[in-house]
Amino acid sequence: MILYAEKGSDVAALLKDAGFPFLCGGTGSCGKCKIRVLSGEVRVTDADRAFFSEEELAAGRRLACMIGTAEDDIEIEYSNPEEKIYIPESNRAGESDKESDTADSASLKEVKDVPASEPTKITFFSIAIDIGTTTVAAAAVERTTGRVIAVKTGINHQRSFGADVISRIVASNLGNGPKMRDTVIRDINGLIDSIMAENSLIPAGLDRIVIAGNTTMQHIFAGYSCEGLGVAPFEPVSTALTDTTSGLLLPGISAFVGADIVAGIYACGFTDDLSLLIDLGTNGELALGTNERILVASTAAGPAFEGGNISCGTAGIPGAICDVSLCDEDGKEPIALKLIGDADKPVGICGTGVIALVAELIKQGLVDETGLLDERLHGRLKLSADGKVTFTQKDIRELQLAVAAVRGGIETLLEEYGAEAKDIKHVFIAGGFGTELDPEKAAVIGLLPSELKDRCVSVGNSSLNGAIKYASDPEGAEALDKIVKASGEIVLADSDAFKAHFMEHMNFA
Repeated sequence: MILYAEKGSDVAALLKDAGFPFLCGGTGSCGKCKIRVLSGEVRVTDADRAFFSEEELAAGRRLACMIGTAEDDIEIEYSNPEEKIYIPESNRAGESDKESDTADSASLKEVKDVPASEPTKITFFSIAIDIGTTTVAAAAVERTTGRVIAVKTGINHQRSFGADVISRIVASNLGNGPKMRDTVIRDINGLIDSIMAENSLIPAGLDRIVIAGNTTMQHIFAGYSCEGLGVAPFEPVSTALTDTTSGLLLPGISAFVGADIVAGIYACGFTDDLSLLIDLGTNGELALGTNERILVASTAAGPAFEGGNISCGTAGIPGAICDVSLCDEDGKEPIALKLIGDADKPVGICGTGVIALVAELIKQGLVDETGLLDERLHGRLKLSADGKVTFTQKDIRELQLAVAAVRGGIETLLEEYGAEAKDIKHVFIAGGFGTELDPEKAAVIGLLPSELKDRCVSVGNSSLNGAIKYASDPEGAEALDKIVKASGEIVLADSDAFKAHFMEHMNFA
């Protein structure tokens, strides 16, 4: 794709308007916003030099977020990463350049009376929504039975303001909150349009919209200030069950343990048995307990589990490497790859692929307990025939940080709870990442205690599942209130125990 920018224009703003994502929020730290300058002069920054060779710089390669104001009329070639991800047709239609119906913000679908010409038989349904930092999911739920009519997922296009929660908070506090709210509402409306059109549902049958998400996503959706989320003592405007004009927001616990985790606990159904919920994403949320007492925590795992900060990392899109074997059963092939979808060659490696690959390297003795790659690999492993998809020593270090954060969090919660890993009866792995996660390989790299590898069950999008369950549960509000009251948060950043466990699990031993 080509972008023309006149001298004096804000290049990053133009690219954002075109849907180009700035995953690190425009700090020049992730190196993902690579473009090529076809004409005009653009100065080279230190960040550019960190990600491009001299030859690439001479060929016009730059980081888009470092350009700032164009000092010349320039022509830029870029490819939008979102074009590589399947987005439902209706969701693409929801990405409108038109102004919102109101002057300052978009609004969710309104419930209208059925015109006389419409059929009189109406299916009454609710819409359950999970607003994730990376994706948005919606489900239509039959009100009386709880039957799921349809589910749709799509990209949260707020990602153009930053890939993670912290960058979204910063963007909101810089005045972009209304734009970010409009963006996600358009995404949600696109999913609702698609579900209704494909299942012959009419607006008059829509009973209510139930929304779960982390605290930051819910604040942006509700139009709340994010000022209190970014600085100590990290106080949200509200985490209560709130009925807004745009939908019912499910309750959360704190600034960093939101309604997505409360909904997940509710969906999993904690019992008298000690259970562990692990929701792995850019932030790793953890919940350990029973139906009477729960400890929760959020740990900054970083984006490695979603392919972020990995040199050839990608989301779970068609062509992504999701599993790896270093040899086949006959020992004839040095590397065997499993790709998502029907792709014939890899486009990158996603989180589960990273875990599988490192587990294989450890088992084959090609990575030692400190994470050091065997010197025969020269710091890099080629994963595609053309050499474009590789895995590096730096990628292993990124994974080690993520593993230490999650495992350190698990060990800290166990210590605070007065329990041991062997006492846990059920381990619920949430998120799309968890669907493909091999618990045995997760144990090999130390992400999970080895005692738990046979007690794991994938629960998919537990946040959406909780919103779905609430949509037809007359006792849902009471159940969620009990979970919130039974939960106590452990702030890992303030925990000496966590710091010790984090260092202990930096190694793969």
